[in-house]
Amino acid sequence: IEPSFSPKMVDKEVNAVDSEHKKNMADTTWRLIHLLKSRANPESPVSKFSTGNLETLKLEPEKAGKSLPQALRKFHQENYCSSRMHLVIMRNASIEQQLAAAER
Repeated sequence: IEPSFSPKMVDKEVNAVDSEHKKNMADTTWRLIHLLKSRANPESPVSKFSTGNLETLKLEPEKAGKSLPQALRKFHQENYCSSRMHLVIMRNASIEQQLAAAER
């Protein structure tokens, strides 16, 4: 099973990310985190990742002739590897119960 990255679903997700970004902009904690990130060493991964919005994820790339669904497919093909994945479960349950839930 692999994702289809259909343009319709990618657009839906971009709009969800944009809505979340707009909601976060008014949050003081979020703004302080971004202030600290802006002061991070430019070589650090911390300084490079941030949330996206409609402009950065869709409009700007499309103006440059880039396709987000194509970029996602390429990233998935080049980087997805199930052996790199890890499952983390945090529950108020015994180890045995958590393992049983993970196996279902």
